Amino acid sequence: MRRFLAVLLAAMLLFSTAAIAFADNYTISYEAGSADKNESVTKVSKNVDEGDYYTILRPAVIFDDYDDYVDDGYEFDHWEDQNGKEYDPGDTVQYRRFEDGTLELTAVWEDDEDDEDDTISYGVTYSAGDAGKNSEKKTYSDDFEAEAPDSVFDDFAEYKEEGYRFVCWMDKIGNTFEEGDTIDVSEAPFNTSYNMTLTAVWIYDGDYQVFFRSGTTEAKGTDPVSFYAKYNKTYTLPENPYTFSGFAFAGWNVDGTVMQPGDKYTVRDGLVIKATWKDAGVELTYQPGEGQGTSYKKTYESGETITLAENTFTKAGYTFAGWLIGSVNTVIPEGTSVVIAGNDTATAQWVVETAPAESSAAETSAPTESVPTEESSSEAVSEAESAPEEMEPIVETEKPKTLSYSVSGNTPISGISVQLENGTDDAELLVSSITEASSTDATTAFLLENGDAAAIFDLALQSAGSAYTGTTSGTVSFEISGGAEIPEAPYKSARIAIAHVMPLDAFEGDGYYMTDNGKTVWYDLSDGSTQESDAVSLVETNGICRAVVTDTSSAPASLAYLSDDTTVVELAFGSGSETDSLEIGFTSLSPFLLLWVEQNGNTATLSPLVWVAVGIGIAVAVLALGALLYQATKKRKTVSVGVSANTDRGDVVSSPDSVVKSASVVTDTVVTDTVVTDTPAADASADHPDWGEFRQE
Repeated sequence: MRRFLAVLLAAMLLFSTAAIAFADNYTISYEAGSADKNESVTKVSKNVDEGDYYTILRPAVIFDDYDDYVDDGYEFDHWEDQNGKEYDPGDTVQYRRFEDGTLELTAVWEDDEDDEDDTISYGVTYSAGDAGKNSEKKTYSDDFEAEAPDSVFDDFAEYKEEGYRFVCWMDKIGNTFEEGDTIDVSEAPFNTSYNMTLTAVWIYDGDYQVFFRSGTTEAKGTDPVSFYAKYNKTYTLPENPYTFSGFAFAGWNVDGTVMQPGDKYTVRDGLVIKATWKDAGVELTYQPGEGQGTSYKKTYESGETITLAENTFTKAGYTFAGWLIGSVNTVIPEGTSVVIAGNDTATAQWVVETAPAESSAAETSAPTESVPTEESSSEAVSEAESAPEEMEPIVETEKPKTLSYSVSGNTPISGISVQLENGTDDAELLVSSITEASSTDATTAFLLENGDAAAIFDLALQSAGSAYTGTTSGTVSFEISGGAEIPEAPYKSARIAIAHVMPLDAFEGDGYYMTDNGKTVWYDLSDGSTQESDAVSLVETNGICRAVVTDTSSAPASLAYLSDDTTVVELAFGSGSETDSLEIGFTSLSPFLLLWVEQNGNTATLSPLVWVAVGIGIAVAVLALGALLYQATKKRKTVSVGVSANTDRGDVVSSPDSVVKSASVVTDTVVTDTVVTDTPAADASADHPDWGEFRQE
């Protein structure tokens, strides 16, 4: 019995160990399907909890020959798993949903040579407009020619008799088409709807019909009332009734000429007058703050690089210290180049002037001599150079050093600042947001597609209107108080960081983490030595590595790792998702990312299946141990049995710690009921000296 229980206990512990070792690895395979039966890419997710989610990737990221498939006429539609379930890129699926730990995804394509079943139908309703209630609907599958009015209106002859003469067709946003014109279904309004109405524009009894339209499907507002105008008569353009988010009304397009509300125009034919639009631009309002002067505004195009204006405001007894930019709550010197992305304010900041020391009064005969003028001699210049220290402009040393960028819109970043340690004095900071994986390097594209990157900006310097190619170094800071929250981390546990992606030959650090024969090691650039890492692990996916902090107590606050053979990623960690700002040093400018970095790798988190297995093992172990203890205790009890040779009567005499309710003792062929007694065995032996006695241990 004991041997059986020991074997059972060992088996359950082995089962629990096996569950811990193997339950947290999952395989995802991507098949190219009909585009290429031979291309298959397998990915493995290690050390993950079965309750976590896997994000389905795009085929362009998976397949090396994706561009060839597109050139061959294949258009990706969706993924399909081994059970026929459909997924789109970006969909998530829990690892516990994997069948036997595997998710097999096959690409489903729309072959241009075999898509007859997917033909799109475009419905066009031809309306008679003012001429009558007659209308006719036709269906097209591609670009089409505008119909002749007499082919769609049964009452067209009657319209002519009533004095209507057809001019053209007009869609809902003001595009006009003559009979036989080709209409492109990829253009508005077909690009927002599969249906449209073409309304007939007429000349009626010598009068010309005039319409007003917004010119875009995205504008809101009510069209001004159409009317019939007399030939060669002058009319006044109405006010603009439309709004178009992000754009400003630029005027009315009257037969090819842009005119303003209130302008006069002459009608010599049927007219469709369309609103025209321009970028609304952004305004930067300069304010004196606590100083004196009148606020003024300057308008720029959104995203334009501008130079902060020189201060023209004054405050008695104070010196101008810089402009406080409202969106980033940062003081920036005048003359600094910034990129303005939204309406903003620049408020003058002031510091108290420091009076000259009294001891210098005797050395300076007149206050004006401390400031050189055009007529000053070289001696006066020398005297000016020895002027009191407080006469030097406070912010002059900052001008070539601080470059700032104000960010607005749907991003968690509100501002970017660059502090230059060296480089050109007239440098301008150029910033562009990266939102498409196709427009950047492989590592940045992977971090964007994988959901690690919360925001990405490409930084560069410009000098005298040209790209700056010299060496420079400094610090980049991200201010995190933008118009959007930081997106949720794609991992169960993660830390926010600022990352700098750079070519390996531009890296100037002491060393970096890299993979070596499946292990993560620290590579020391000074002596070429390597040391296996316990604090950081690199996880490789499709040839690109990302960092995972496996020991938060010993992980450095900043680190670098080799993401592929030619690319290094530098990381500087924040204290958490509530971090207000992040900064990182640089020796070259390239993509900088607001990045989620997985920590602990979920290696300490066991899946529910593992916990069930461990629980079963522990429970069985406890039961087995209890059974062994019970057997041992039972066998240690003392049992005294006596048999009378004369009477054939058998009695059971219990030990002091036992109570026997009923029992039977067999002697020869007589079965005698026992008598229950609490009398100690010693006393019973004394009363029955003829009994034989034994003890069972």
